[in-house]
Amino acid sequence: MNGERKTSFLQFLQFFPELELPVILTADAHHEFSKTNTPLPQPMIQEHLLGEEVEGSTDAYDEYIPCLKIPETNSFHALVYFKASLLIYEYFLVTFDLDGKPIAREKIGGMLTEGEQIHRAIPTISEDWMIHIVEGAAPLDQSNYKPTDSRAFSMELLPDGKIIYSLSENSI
Repeated sequence: MNGERKTSFLQFLQFFPELELPVILTADAHHEFSKTNTPLPQPMIQEHLLGEEVEGSTDAYDEYIPCLKIPETNSFHALVYFKASLLIYEYFLVTFDLDGKPIAREKIGGMLTEGEQIHRAIPTISEDWMIHIVEGAAPLDQSNYKPTDSRAFSMELLPDGKIIYSLSENSI
């Protein structure tokens, strides 16, 4: 890309509404976001989101939905988007400096269907920028689901836009 932007970063930001926290990104939340938020134009996806993805990790059938902008991030921008691929749904938190240069990107939740199992990770973003995630697997038919096999962990959005994993991890 020769370091030159083809799309405006400020216009890109406008696709992400600022939402009041806390926010829970349930398995069906992306449906609401796709109804209320304008889809991202392909050039913006390519330039601002895919520039951060590992080559080969996306294809023409992938869908990207802008979800939200985390409020009160004065020295950076923190955005959440949803990516849908074949049998894989993922929520990502991505941060940029004020000029639009990427700082950090982490998968914070989603769903993966693998054989007869559904793996889910449900994040809650709290007012203090902590991301609490509960994840677990269950059979497709929900028989034999054991909540005790789930685990909970946290990530934190730092004041400089970096995203770190919290040290505590708990079984439920």
